[in-house]
Amino acid sequence: MDQDRLRRIVAEQVRRALRSETADVPPAARDDAQTVIAIFCGGRGGLSTALAQVSGIAKLARMVAVLTPAAKEIIGEERLRREARVHETVLPDSRVSPWELIDRAEVILVAQLTRTTLARIGLGLSDSFASTLVLSALWSGKPVVVAKDGVDPDLAARDGSGAGDAPRALVRLYEEYLDRLEALGCHVIPAARIGDTAISLLTGREPSRERPLQSRRVITEEDVRRAARRGESIEVTRAIVTPLARDAAQELGVDLIGR
Repeated sequence: MDQDRLRRIVAEQVRRALRSETADVPPAARDDAQTVIAIFCGGRGGLSTALAQVSGIAKLARMVAVLTPAAKEIIGEERLRREARVHETVLPDSRVSPWELIDRAEVILVAQLTRTTLARIGLGLSDSFASTLVLSALWSGKPVVVAKDGVDPDLAARDGSGAGDAPRALVRLYEEYLDRLEALGCHVIPAARIGDTAISLLTGREPSRERPLQSRRVITEEDVRRAARRGESIEVTRAIVTPLARDAAQELGVDLIGR
């Protein structure tokens, strides 16, 4: 048997052995597995659903869970590993930089959100590990998926957490912050959909959105000042009104119709 043919036979046998070995290894355990960063911010809104969804993603991708101090106390690392099947956890005292995590990840998933972190992201404040992760991921062009169950006023009213009795101005405030996340490009969806959405992004498919991206226009301070010069009011139904715009409207006497 000539040497070239022998080398080809050996190479083919090695390839078959490697294919067989790889087939027995779960996708998430392979060296080339894609990575998803799942952020848990604390609270209990949508928590059980989020844990189950993350567990599903963990079968296909390497899951790295980031816990805020509140999440460490309320959820705990043990429950997270047991129910969400995460492969790695980053605790509040871990010396890991957010940029290192972003470089590793294909998708950033806010599996469970609180109103505090929602407000920080909505205002563009990188003053916590979680908000820095999200804002830096968006800045880097990485896809961000946000489960809104814990902060969406409509969902909170349905599950009896008291949002139905909250002042309308407070409800509008949280709605505006959610709208801002959508305007920034986040996929803001119920926790029950985060698994399918994350997997779609990992496989290169653009998932459908609940509403078209940036479907609501933004009313800025300059819009209000322009309306004041013209002596006009502004129709703001289903629009995002920035805090500076609201202050300017009060100062200049511009009516915001629909609020």
